[in-house]
Amino acid sequence: MASLWKEASFKTGYGHIAAKVWGDAVHAAQRFLAVHGWLDNAGTFDPLMERFMKTGWYRCPSFLYQSLLLAVTIRVIVIDNRCVVCLDLPGHGLSSHHPKGIPYSPPSDIQAMRTVAKDLGWEKYSLLGK
Repeated sequence: MASLWKEASFKTGYGHIAAKVWGDAVHAAQRFLAVHGWLDNAGTFDPLMERFMKTGWYRCPSFLYQSLLLAVTIRVIVIDNRCVVCLDLPGHGLSSHHPKGIPYSPPSDIQAMRTVAKDLGWEKYSLLGK
């Protein structure tokens, strides 16, 4: 079976940020960056994204996703022309670690998100997770 997502890598000054891209990152009307929690990785969103694919990415009216770890409910309306980029934040999954002496912090996560959005040419996007 062909993969439903594409692997992507975005260069940084210290290495790269890895991601899984579900959908068309260039032409999508709705764009999302999916950001995992602490000690996790981009695979966190695989069950949600696989559910979208099984139920019809373009046909499912809505899907309710309950994160047991964060106890946060995220309502996602599924429509045509959507892209979700699931990030491996720095030091997680397949992404590079920060250089020695550089701490992991919310500002470094935000910088990673901004780097990916800029490389994708996205000026407007929504965040999913974290």
